[in-house]
Amino acid sequence: MIWQSIIKRGKSHGRRKKIAEHNKPILTLLRTLEDEAETLRIDLSIQGTSRMIETYGFENQMDTVKEMQRTLSKIEDAINDKKKELKELPADKIKNKN
Repeated sequence: MIWQSIIKRGKSHGRRKKIAEHNKPILTLLRTLEDEAETLRIDLSIQGTSRMIETYGFENQMDTVKEMQRTLSKIEDAINDKKKELKELPADKIKNKN
């Protein structure tokens, strides 16, 4: 036997395990979306440089920036929607509020 099976478990252990299994793919997707959002924020800051304006022209560069901003807002909305899908035990919610 491993030491974890020896420890007395409360009745919430099974529920906590099911919640962890439910949250695992959502958390993986959240990490991916957050990485994409961070990459897009970096690209947006690069697009704002004067060198990029000289290279692509002001109008083309502004179109690119607007498209990137739309994409970033869609990714942030998806992140917020996925965070709402995460489950948590009521006792854990109370602990996290303090």
